[in-house]
Formats: sequence, C-alpha cells, structure tokens
Amino acid sequence: MMPIRRDLRFNLPQDRACDWHAQGSHVTHFFNALSLLFPAGERFFMDSVRNYRDQIDDPVLKKQVLGFIGQEAMHTREHVEYNDLLEQAGLPAHKLDKRLWAILNFGRKVLPHPYQLAVTVCLEHYTAMLAGLLLEDASRIGGSVDGYAQMWTWHALEETEHKAVSYDVWNTVLKPGLGRYLLRTGVMLATTITFWLIVFDFRVRLLIADRKRGGHLRGMWRVVKYLYGPRHGVFPRVAAEWLSFFRPGFHPWDHDNRAQLDSRYRVISYDVRGAGASEAPATRNGYRIERLAADLCAVVNAACGQQPFHLVGHEWGSIQSWEAVTDPQFKGRIRSFTSISGPCLDQGSVGLRGGHDAHNKRRMTNRSPRVGIRQMLRSWYIFFFHLPWLPELVWRMGRVRMWPLWLRVTERVDASRDPMQIERFVARHLTEPGGSVTSLFNARAAGE
Repeated sequence: MMPIRRDLRFNLPQDRACDWHAQGSHVTHFFNALSLLFPAGERFFMDSVRNYRDQIDDPVLKKQVLGFIGQEAMHTREHVEYNDLLEQAGLPAHKLDKRLWAILNFGRKVLPHPYQLAVTVCLEHYTAMLAGLLLEDASRIGGSVDGYAQMWTWHALEETEHKAVSYDVWNTVLKPGLGRYLLRTGVMLATTITFWLIVFDFRVRLLIADRKRGGHLRGMWRVVKYLYGPRHGVFPRVAAEWLSFFRPGFHPWDHDNRAQLDSRYRVISYDVRGAGASEAPATRNGYRIERLAADLCAVVNAACGQQPFHLVGHEWGSIQSWEAVTDPQFKGRIRSFTSISGPCLDQGSVGLRGGHDAHNKRRMTNRSPRVGIRQMLRSWYIFFFHLPWLPELVWRMGRVRMWPLWLRVTERVDASRDPMQIERFVARHLTEPGGSVTSLFNARAAGE
C-alpha cells in the first residue's frame, strides 16, 4: 500500500465546534480531545521515522516513508486549523496543545531513537485501530456535521493507508530478536496508559470549559455507551486487535482492511474516442462535443447507476466535461467538477468578448492589446489544428521526434530524449488506429 499525500481542505463551521457530532457534545469532545493530540503527535511521528530514513535501502519503503510524512504533514495542518476553532469557541485548546508539545519535546531529549520509533509504532497502531472502527461502522460518525465528518473520514482513510509504514521501518532498522520484541511490547503497555490518561484529561478539561451547554447526564450516558458499550463500544471492539500487537510475528496488515479503502473511493477512468482501447471514429463528426458528453453519460450510467459522482477533467477531457456539467440530464448527479487547464468554450468566448458584466467589459476594454496578442500566440496550435491536411502531414513527417526540443524551448521543460521512449511514442501516434489524428479531430470538432 503506497500512501499518497492529498492536499485537502474542509469546511468546518466554527459555531458547531463543540457539538458537531450527532451524539452530542460529550462524544464531540472525545473527538476534539483526539484532535488536540495530532499537531504535536504527528510531528513526533514524522521525526521518529526521519531519524532512520538514511538507513532504508528498499526503494519502495523509501517512497512509502515520503508518502507517510506527506500525509502526516497534511493532517497536522488541518488539525491546527480545527484546534484554532476550538480555541475561538472558548475552549483551552492552545493551552493543552502547548502542554503536549512540552511532553513530547522532553521525550525527544531523553528517549533514544529506538524508543521514539517504538512510541510511534504503538500510537500508529492505535490510530489504525480507531480509523478502522470509524470506517467499518458508518454509525460512528453518521448524521454529524458534514465538514467535521468528512475530515475525520479522510483522516481515517489515510491512517489506514499508511498504518504499516512505521512498523516496516522498525523491522528494517532494528536488529531482530528478543530485545526488539520486548521493547515494542513494553512501550505499548506504557503508551496505552499514557495515551488514554492524556485523552481523558483533555476531554474532561474541554467539558469543564463547555459546562454551560448543559445536558450532562444524558451526554455522559451517551459517551459511556459510545466507548464501553458491550456490542458497539470503542474499547470492546478494538480489544482483540490491540492484543494481537503482542504476538511475536505481528504485522499491522494482519488485520487486512484494504477493502474499506476500495469501498470509500472508486476511481473510474475511461479511454475517450480514438484513445487507448476505444475505437476511433473515421470522421470529425464523431468527435463533436455532444457525442463525447454522451459517451461520459453512458460510462457513468454503466459504472455508477444513478449514484452521484465527482468529475475530474484535464485539458481536452475538461473541455468535454463542461458540456456534461451544463447538461440538464446530469442535474443533481455531479457532486463536484474539477477542471484542470480546460476552460468552458462558451465562457472562454464570453471572456474574449468582454465578460458578463460591466466591470469585466471595462477591464477587457482597458487591457493592453499586447495581452490579447500574447494569448493568441500562445494558442497558435488551436488555429494550426484547424488547417486542412497540414497538421497530419507535419506530424507524419517526423516532427514527433522534435517534441523534447519543443518542450525545452516553449515550456522550459527538460524532457529527456530517450530513443526508446520516442520510438514507442512514434509507434503509438503514427501507426495505431486513430493515433494523433484523434487529437486533431478533437480540436477541430471542439471549435464547431
């Protein structure tokens, strides 16, 4: 499993910071107490793994460590902002955060690196257990305020994704034997006591600061049931997985819950007309925007049914997707659309004409003619692609081999002139059905 750094942001309503969970403020403050641990804790995790990065020779594990550090950095940033909201709500978030930083900084000074890594391994096992519980049981966070629920779900997914990285580093850099086993299990016992004492101390202090909210008897019953209930309580549900940590041959992926990642995110990419395994229409008419949008509709209906979906497009794929986004048949089905370097052609033409409102018209009118000329020159290929026969002729005469030089001159990209790569590119774009002619047809059809 390769951890991937995802730079995500979440809309967390400040006025719901103390009662965003569906079970009320007492359960909310259990999660809030956990959030207070992450900025200092995640930094400790990253540093303890960095201490051994130079001793890792396995290229796959090296990439996993980079992904681990990247994910933890994003978690730190988001929980800093989360905890700032708690402070704004009148809770002692910054005071408790400083206290934890002091504890962990003391640990950095007095604990040898193997002990620090052992603490990380143990706490990563805790975060993996709690994350797995959150993912496998939708009722854990179901019905809560969207932004907070989304953030915790994202964090749980990524904790699951990288749950074995620190342990694999541990197994790589420490000598196997009884000493390693005793260090790991002994630190787990000490960490368990320390971790839960801090969590419950922070939670009680948050509740005291939020005592005016009321409903404490009902809230206390709900949090006791949430944590200790015999059927669905947090502690009974993680007990077996916690005990498994003490097996001599333990590994985090012994509890293989990768299916939870697959069930949460399903990424579908398809070959548009004339690309990959898709057939190539023989005429330009087969590439018209409305036909490409109809292809997207067919793929979505087959793969997603009537479920809503997120849509991402790049360049020509993005231009094609704009047609679908503005099509009434997709109303209510597209949850979000991310367009990367692909403008809506209708909006582009409006912009060139001066925009929708008087402000934009004045801005476009006052703009120097050189700006428009510069943009026209940058978009020369669009006009070139619309010429009859010439683009195909130039491409087939071998200009593809000049592509690395072209990237260096125009985009300042140092593209390597790998002979094998160029030959594969030539074979694909000049001999396969459709080939680069597909791109020409796409460009021409988009302009119609």
